[in-house]
Amino acid sequence: MKALRLVLVMTMLLWAGSAVADSKIVVKELWKAQAIGAAGVLTSPNIDMNERARDGNISLQYTLAGVAGPTITITYKLSNDGVTFSTPSTGGALVTNGAVGSDLLDITAEIEFARWIQIIVTETATNAATAFELFLAFQ
Repeated sequence: MKALRLVLVMTMLLWAGSAVADSKIVVKELWKAQAIGAAGVLTSPNIDMNERARDGNISLQYTLAGVAGPTITITYKLSNDGVTFSTPSTGGALVTNGAVGSDLLDITAEIEFARWIQIIVTETATNAATAFELFLAFQ
C-alpha cells in the first residue's frame, strides 16, 4: 500500500512538473534588422500555433527605425491546413500607423483560433525606407 501511495505521489509530481514546463514562454524572432523599402511587404514563414501558444497567450514586440518618417501596418492571416491563408473576418489588423520606435503589445485577444498564422508587415509611407525587427512571445 505504501508503494502504491508513493507511485501515485510521484506521478502527481511529474504531471505537475510537466504542466509547468509546458507553460514556459517561447520567443520567436521573425525579423532582426530586416530592411524594408518604401511600400515594401514582409511575410513571415508559417507559424505553427499548436507548438507555440499552448496557454493561448501571445505578445508582439516590434522596432521600426528610419529617418524619413516610415510607418507600418502589421496584420495576420490564418490557416488550418498551412497552405491556404485567409484574412480573418475581423480584418486581421494588429498595428496601424506604427511609427519609428518600439512597442510591445499583448495580442492574445486579437487573434482568432487557428492552427497556423502568418504575420504581414507593410511599410505604408511610399517615400521611406526603414529597418524592422519583430519578435513574438508565446505561452
